[in-house]
Amino acid sequence: MTKSTSESDLLRNALDDSVDLVRRLVSVTDITTEEVIRRLQKENRELGVNVREDFDHRGLPRYKWTAEMSDFYNDTNAFLFETIVWNRTLAKHRIREWIGRFLKQHISGPARILTFGDGLGFDSLYLALAGHNVEYLEVSQTGIQFATGLFEDHDVDVKILTANEQVQSEGYDAVVCLDVLEHIPKPTDVVGDLSAAIRNQGYLLVHAPFWYIGPSVVTHLRENRRFSGDVRRLYRPHGLHPVDGNWAMNPMALQKTNTKESQLGSHFQRLRLAVSRHILWYGRFWSAPYNIVAAQLTKPTSWPQLEALQVSGVRASDLPRSHSHVD
Repeated sequence: MTKSTSESDLLRNALDDSVDLVRRLVSVTDITTEEVIRRLQKENRELGVNVREDFDHRGLPRYKWTAEMSDFYNDTNAFLFETIVWNRTLAKHRIREWIGRFLKQHISGPARILTFGDGLGFDSLYLALAGHNVEYLEVSQTGIQFATGLFEDHDVDVKILTANEQVQSEGYDAVVCLDVLEHIPKPTDVVGDLSAAIRNQGYLLVHAPFWYIGPSVVTHLRENRRFSGDVRRLYRPHGLHPVDGNWAMNPMALQKTNTKESQLGSHFQRLRLAVSRHILWYGRFWSAPYNIVAAQLTKPTSWPQLEALQVSGVRASDLPRSHSHVD
Protein backbone atom coordinates (compact mmCIF):
# COMPACT_ATOMS: atom_id res chain seq x y z
CA MET A 1 0.00 0.00 0.00
CA THR A 2 1.62 3.26 -1.12
CA LYS A 3 1.61 6.42 0.89
CA SER A 4 -1.02 7.95 -1.41
CA THR A 5 -3.39 5.06 -0.70
CA SER A 6 -2.68 4.46 2.98
CA GLU A 7 -5.36 3.21 5.34
CA SER A 8 -5.67 6.76 6.70
CA ASP A 9 -6.27 8.18 3.23
CA LEU A 10 -8.81 5.51 2.35
CA LEU A 11 -10.74 6.04 5.57
CA ARG A 12 -10.69 9.81 5.21
CA ASN A 13 -12.07 9.44 1.68
CA ALA A 14 -14.86 7.20 2.94
CA LEU A 15 -15.73 9.65 5.72
CA ASP A 16 -15.70 12.61 3.32
CA ASP A 17 -18.14 10.94 0.93
CA SER A 18 -21.38 12.43 2.20
CA VAL A 19 -23.46 10.90 -0.60
CA ASP A 20 -22.32 7.38 0.22
CA LEU A 21 -22.81 7.90 3.96
CA VAL A 22 -26.31 9.31 3.48
CA ARG A 23 -27.24 6.27 1.40
CA ARG A 24 -25.89 3.94 4.08
CA LEU A 25 -27.84 5.71 6.81
CA VAL A 26 -31.04 5.55 4.79
CA SER A 27 -30.51 1.83 4.16
CA VAL A 28 -30.18 0.93 7.87
CA THR A 29 -32.93 3.19 9.24
CA ASP A 30 -36.52 4.11 8.50
CA ILE A 31 -35.53 7.78 8.11
CA THR A 32 -36.10 9.61 4.84
CA THR A 33 -33.16 10.81 2.79
CA GLU A 34 -34.23 14.40 3.39
CA GLU A 35 -34.23 13.91 7.17
CA VAL A 36 -30.90 12.06 7.14
CA ILE A 37 -29.26 14.96 5.29
CA ARG A 38 -30.81 17.54 7.60
CA ARG A 39 -29.74 15.74 10.77
CA LEU A 40 -26.24 15.03 9.48
CA GLN A 41 -25.79 18.68 8.52
CA LYS A 42 -27.06 19.73 11.95
CA GLU A 43 -24.63 17.36 13.68
CA ASN A 44 -21.72 18.67 11.65
CA ARG A 45 -22.47 22.14 12.95
CA GLU A 46 -22.77 21.02 16.59
CA LEU A 47 -21.39 17.65 17.64
CA GLY A 48 -23.70 15.82 20.04
CA VAL A 49 -26.85 17.79 19.22
CA ASN A 50 -28.91 14.85 17.91
CA VAL A 51 -28.27 12.73 20.99
CA ARG A 52 -28.91 15.62 23.36
CA GLU A 53 -32.21 16.59 21.75
CA ASP A 54 -33.54 13.02 21.68
CA PHE A 55 -32.32 12.42 25.23
CA ASP A 56 -33.96 15.58 26.58
CA HIS A 57 -37.14 14.94 24.61
CA ARG A 58 -37.55 11.69 26.54
CA GLY A 59 -37.08 13.54 29.81
CA LEU A 60 -34.08 11.49 30.91
CA PRO A 61 -31.69 12.81 33.58
CA ARG A 62 -28.36 13.79 32.11
CA TYR A 63 -25.12 12.09 33.20
CA LYS A 64 -26.93 9.43 35.27
CA TRP A 65 -27.45 5.75 34.53
CA THR A 66 -31.06 4.58 34.60
CA ALA A 67 -33.00 1.66 33.17
CA GLU A 68 -34.49 4.15 30.70
CA MET A 69 -30.99 5.01 29.46
CA SER A 70 -30.51 1.38 28.49
CA ASP A 71 -33.72 1.60 26.45
CA PHE A 72 -32.47 4.86 24.94
CA TYR A 73 -29.34 3.16 23.59
CA ASN A 74 -31.49 0.44 22.04
CA ASP A 75 -34.11 2.75 20.54
CA THR A 76 -32.40 5.94 19.41
CA ASN A 77 -30.81 6.50 16.02
CA ALA A 78 -29.15 9.74 17.14
CA PHE A 79 -25.77 8.09 17.75
CA LEU A 80 -25.51 7.27 14.04
CA PHE A 81 -25.08 10.94 13.21
CA GLU A 82 -22.81 11.69 16.16
CA THR A 83 -20.57 8.72 15.37
CA ILE A 84 -20.04 9.72 11.75
CA VAL A 85 -19.21 13.34 12.57
CA TRP A 86 -16.95 12.40 15.51
CA ASN A 87 -15.03 9.98 13.28
CA ARG A 88 -14.39 12.80 10.82
CA THR A 89 -12.78 15.09 13.41
CA LEU A 90 -9.06 15.69 13.45
CA ALA A 91 -8.96 14.46 17.05
CA LYS A 92 -10.37 11.06 16.15
CA HIS A 93 -8.10 10.68 13.13
CA ARG A 94 -5.12 11.36 15.41
CA ILE A 95 -6.27 8.74 17.91
CA ARG A 96 -6.55 6.12 15.18
CA GLU A 97 -3.21 7.01 13.64
CA TRP A 98 -1.49 6.91 17.05
CA ILE A 99 -2.86 3.40 17.54
CA GLY A 100 -1.71 2.40 14.07
CA ARG A 101 1.84 3.56 14.79
CA PHE A 102 1.88 1.87 18.20
CA LEU A 103 0.83 -1.47 16.76
CA LYS A 104 3.43 -1.22 14.01
CA GLN A 105 6.16 -0.51 16.56
CA HIS A 106 5.22 -3.17 19.12
CA ILE A 107 3.75 -6.09 17.16
CA SER A 108 5.59 -7.69 14.27
CA GLY A 109 3.32 -8.62 11.40
CA PRO A 110 -0.48 -8.59 11.39
CA ALA A 111 -2.03 -8.52 14.85
CA ARG A 112 -5.21 -10.23 15.94
CA ILE A 113 -7.32 -7.36 17.23
CA LEU A 114 -10.69 -7.10 18.94
CA THR A 115 -12.49 -3.77 18.55
CA PHE A 116 -14.94 -3.44 21.42
CA GLY A 117 -18.03 -1.28 20.85
CA ASP A 118 -16.89 0.07 17.48
CA GLY A 119 -20.38 1.21 16.49
CA LEU A 120 -20.39 1.86 12.75
CA GLY A 121 -17.07 0.06 12.23
CA PHE A 122 -14.74 2.85 11.15
CA ASP A 123 -11.94 1.87 13.56
CA SER A 124 -12.21 -1.76 12.48
CA LEU A 125 -12.05 -0.71 8.84
CA TYR A 126 -8.92 1.35 9.47
CA LEU A 127 -7.16 -1.53 11.23
CA ALA A 128 -8.22 -4.06 8.60
CA LEU A 129 -6.96 -1.80 5.80
CA ALA A 130 -3.64 -1.70 7.71
CA GLY A 131 -3.45 -5.49 7.33
CA HIS A 132 -4.52 -6.64 10.80
CA ASN A 133 -6.89 -9.51 11.55
CA VAL A 134 -9.85 -7.71 13.10
CA GLU A 135 -12.84 -8.94 15.06
CA TYR A 136 -15.56 -6.34 15.58
CA LEU A 137 -17.82 -6.63 18.64
CA GLU A 138 -21.02 -4.60 18.72
CA VAL A 139 -24.51 -5.15 20.10
CA SER A 140 -26.38 -2.44 18.17
CA GLN A 141 -28.17 -4.11 15.26
CA THR A 142 -28.16 -0.88 13.29
CA GLY A 143 -24.43 -0.49 13.90
CA ILE A 144 -23.78 -4.07 12.81
CA GLN A 145 -25.82 -3.60 9.64
CA PHE A 146 -23.98 -0.38 8.77
CA ALA A 147 -20.56 -1.90 9.52
CA THR A 148 -21.27 -5.05 7.52
CA GLY A 149 -21.94 -3.00 4.39
CA LEU A 150 -18.88 -0.85 5.06
CA PHE A 151 -16.59 -3.89 5.34
CA GLU A 152 -18.04 -5.54 2.25
CA ASP A 153 -17.75 -2.46 0.06
CA HIS A 154 -14.13 -1.90 1.09
CA ASP A 155 -13.29 -5.58 0.58
CA VAL A 156 -11.92 -6.27 4.06
CA ASP A 157 -12.43 -9.47 6.00
CA VAL A 158 -13.60 -8.42 9.45
CA LYS A 159 -15.22 -11.03 11.69
CA ILE A 160 -18.40 -9.71 13.28
CA LEU A 161 -19.20 -10.68 16.87
CA THR A 162 -22.54 -9.85 18.46
CA ALA A 163 -22.09 -11.14 22.04
CA ASN A 164 -19.36 -11.22 24.68
CA GLU A 165 -19.56 -15.01 24.72
CA GLN A 166 -18.06 -15.07 21.22
CA VAL A 167 -14.84 -13.40 22.41
CA GLN A 168 -11.96 -15.86 22.73
CA SER A 169 -10.25 -15.87 26.12
CA GLU A 170 -6.63 -14.67 25.85
CA GLY A 171 -7.03 -14.77 22.09
CA TYR A 172 -5.99 -11.27 21.02
CA ASP A 173 -2.73 -9.40 20.59
CA ALA A 174 -4.63 -6.18 21.23
CA VAL A 175 -8.07 -4.98 22.24
CA VAL A 176 -9.19 -1.53 21.11
CA CYS A 177 -11.82 0.21 23.25
CA LEU A 178 -12.44 3.83 22.29
CA ASP A 179 -15.03 6.14 23.90
CA VAL A 180 -17.01 3.38 25.57
CA LEU A 181 -16.08 3.14 29.26
CA GLU A 182 -17.30 6.62 30.19
CA HIS A 183 -20.83 5.65 29.11
CA ILE A 184 -21.33 2.53 31.19
CA PRO A 185 -21.85 1.74 34.87
CA LYS A 186 -19.13 -0.33 36.53
CA PRO A 187 -16.40 0.19 33.91
CA THR A 188 -14.04 -1.86 36.11
CA ASP A 189 -16.07 -4.98 35.25
CA VAL A 190 -15.77 -4.27 31.53
CA VAL A 191 -12.02 -3.69 31.84
CA GLY A 192 -11.80 -7.09 33.54
CA ASP A 193 -13.58 -8.71 30.60
CA LEU A 194 -11.31 -6.96 28.12
CA SER A 195 -8.21 -8.03 30.01
CA ALA A 196 -9.40 -11.64 29.94
CA ALA A 197 -9.50 -11.44 26.14
CA ILE A 198 -5.89 -10.24 25.83
CA ARG A 199 -3.03 -12.71 25.61
CA ASN A 200 -0.10 -12.37 28.02
CA GLN A 201 2.07 -9.41 26.95
CA GLY A 202 -0.75 -8.15 24.74
CA TYR A 203 -2.20 -4.65 24.80
CA LEU A 204 -5.32 -2.70 25.66
CA LEU A 205 -5.59 0.48 23.60
CA VAL A 206 -8.13 2.74 25.23
CA HIS A 207 -9.58 6.22 25.15
CA ALA A 208 -12.07 7.10 27.90
CA PRO A 209 -12.60 10.80 28.73
CA PHE A 210 -14.21 10.23 32.13
CA TRP A 211 -13.78 13.91 32.96
CA TYR A 212 -15.96 15.02 30.05
CA ILE A 213 -19.34 16.04 31.46
CA GLY A 214 -21.28 18.63 29.47
CA PRO A 215 -24.15 19.33 27.06
CA SER A 216 -22.33 17.69 24.15
CA VAL A 217 -22.05 14.37 25.97
CA VAL A 218 -25.24 13.88 27.99
CA THR A 219 -24.80 10.08 28.16
CA HIS A 220 -21.41 10.28 29.89
CA LEU A 221 -21.88 9.22 33.49
CA ARG A 222 -21.01 11.65 36.26
CA GLU A 223 -20.32 8.74 38.64
CA ASN A 224 -17.43 7.68 36.38
CA ARG A 225 -15.54 10.94 36.80
CA ARG A 226 -13.76 9.32 39.76
CA PHE A 227 -11.77 7.31 37.21
CA SER A 228 -10.34 10.37 35.45
CA GLY A 229 -6.57 9.94 35.36
CA ASP A 230 -6.94 6.65 37.25
CA VAL A 231 -4.79 3.63 36.52
CA ARG A 232 -4.48 2.06 39.94
CA ARG A 233 -8.15 1.16 40.49
CA LEU A 234 -9.35 0.75 36.93
CA TYR A 235 -6.58 -1.18 35.16
CA ARG A 236 -3.92 -2.55 37.50
CA PRO A 237 -6.24 -5.00 39.33
CA HIS A 238 -6.67 -6.73 35.96
CA GLY A 239 -2.95 -7.00 35.21
CA LEU A 240 -2.91 -4.01 32.86
CA HIS A 241 -0.06 -1.53 33.18
CA PRO A 242 0.44 1.65 31.11
CA VAL A 243 3.35 1.55 28.69
CA ASP A 244 2.67 4.49 26.40
CA GLY A 245 0.10 7.10 25.59
CA ASN A 246 -0.50 10.37 23.87
CA TRP A 247 -0.87 13.48 26.02
CA ALA A 248 -3.95 13.34 28.27
CA MET A 249 -4.18 9.58 27.66
CA ASN A 250 -5.67 10.36 24.29
CA PRO A 251 -5.29 7.41 23.74
CA MET A 252 -3.33 5.18 26.13
CA ALA A 253 -1.71 1.76 25.72
CA LEU A 254 -1.60 -0.73 28.58
CA GLN A 255 0.16 -4.08 28.56
CA LYS A 256 -1.11 -7.23 30.19
CA THR A 257 1.88 -8.33 32.22
CA ASN A 258 3.14 -9.13 35.71
CA THR A 259 6.04 -6.72 35.21
CA LYS A 260 6.03 -3.66 37.45
CA GLU A 261 5.03 -0.41 35.79
CA SER A 262 8.44 1.17 36.46
CA GLN A 263 10.07 -1.34 34.13
CA LEU A 264 7.74 -0.71 31.20
CA GLY A 265 8.11 1.95 28.53
CA SER A 266 10.82 4.56 28.10
CA HIS A 267 11.55 7.25 30.65
CA PHE A 268 9.83 9.85 28.45
CA GLN A 269 6.76 7.66 27.96
CA ARG A 270 6.42 7.07 31.71
CA LEU A 271 6.88 10.80 32.38
CA ARG A 272 4.25 11.75 29.81
CA LEU A 273 1.78 9.29 31.31
CA ALA A 274 2.49 10.50 34.84
CA VAL A 275 1.95 14.14 33.85
CA SER A 276 -1.24 13.22 31.97
CA ARG A 277 -2.63 11.29 34.94
CA HIS A 278 -1.89 14.22 37.25
CA ILE A 279 -3.62 16.73 34.93
CA LEU A 280 -6.67 14.53 34.44
CA TRP A 281 -6.97 13.84 38.17
CA TYR A 282 -8.49 17.33 38.65
CA GLY A 283 -11.19 16.42 36.12
CA ARG A 284 -12.78 14.30 38.85
CA PHE A 285 -13.99 17.50 40.50
CA TRP A 286 -14.26 20.20 37.82
CA SER A 287 -15.01 19.57 34.14
CA ALA A 288 -15.32 23.14 32.87
CA PRO A 289 -11.66 23.85 31.92
CA TYR A 290 -11.35 20.47 30.22
CA ASN A 291 -14.60 20.97 28.33
CA ILE A 292 -13.31 24.20 26.82
CA VAL A 293 -10.30 22.37 25.41
CA ALA A 294 -12.43 19.41 24.30
CA ALA A 295 -14.80 21.72 22.43
CA GLN A 296 -11.90 22.92 20.29
CA LEU A 297 -10.34 19.49 19.79
CA THR A 298 -13.62 17.84 18.82
CA LYS A 299 -14.95 20.66 16.68
CA PRO A 300 -16.46 19.19 13.48
CA THR A 301 -14.40 19.74 10.37
CA SER A 302 -15.60 21.55 7.28
CA TRP A 303 -17.69 19.30 5.04
CA PRO A 304 -18.61 21.26 1.88
CA GLN A 305 -19.96 18.23 0.04
CA LEU A 306 -22.49 17.57 2.79
CA GLU A 307 -23.55 21.21 3.10
CA ALA A 308 -24.10 21.33 -0.68
CA LEU A 309 -26.56 18.43 -0.64
CA GLN A 310 -30.15 19.30 -1.39
CA VAL A 311 -32.51 18.85 1.55
CA SER A 312 -36.03 19.60 0.36
CA GLY A 313 -37.73 16.63 -1.30
CA VAL A 314 -34.54 14.72 -2.08
CA ARG A 315 -34.54 10.93 -2.32
CA ALA A 316 -31.68 8.47 -2.22
CA SER A 317 -32.20 7.71 -5.90
CA ASP A 318 -31.74 11.42 -6.69
CA LEU A 319 -28.21 11.50 -5.31
CA PRO A 320 -25.25 11.06 -7.68
CA ARG A 321 -23.50 7.73 -7.68
CA SER A 322 -20.51 7.37 -5.35
CA HIS A 323 -17.17 5.70 -6.03
CA SER A 324 -15.34 6.20 -2.74
CA HIS A 325 -15.22 2.53 -1.80
CA VAL A 326 -12.48 0.14 -2.83
CA ASP A 327 -13.42 -1.78 -5.98
